Amino acid sequence: MSTGPEISRWVPGDPPPTPMQLDALAARTRTALAWRESLTALSGEGEHEGVAAVVASSGALTDLKVPDRSARDGGEEVSRRVLEAIGAAQRDLAEQIRASAREAFGEDSDDAATVSASLETRFPGTARVLPPDEGTHVTWGR
Repeated sequence: MSTGPEISRWVPGDPPPTPMQLDALAARTRTALAWRESLTALSGEGEHEGVAAVVASSGALTDLKVPDRSARDGGEEVSRRVLEAIGAAQRDLAEQIRASAREAFGEDSDDAATVSASLETRFPGTARVLPPDEGTHVTWGR
């Protein structure tokens, strides 16, 4: 039995949502909030040529191990290894987030697809050093 269009597509002028649609929206919202809360427990781990990195659920670096043997090739190589390890940790985190979204919302759900697409932007696969004005310049008001 159809309950009509999904509430997420409702616009003013449409018939008011049915109680069944509102219940479905409330359940979807509860699922999304519980899923979002569960993400705080996640962390990603990555390793590249001996350098190990751990990132928090935000993707921010929380631990970094650079053994002495990894530093023998000079600063540029250490920097490359660190960025590769961070990128690997962020890829690990992204896959955990994707898996948790599929579990929470359903394998083929629009919500899981939206999460996956947003992770492509948030964690593009390789870590990078932000340019000086990216993320540090804030303009208040306008």
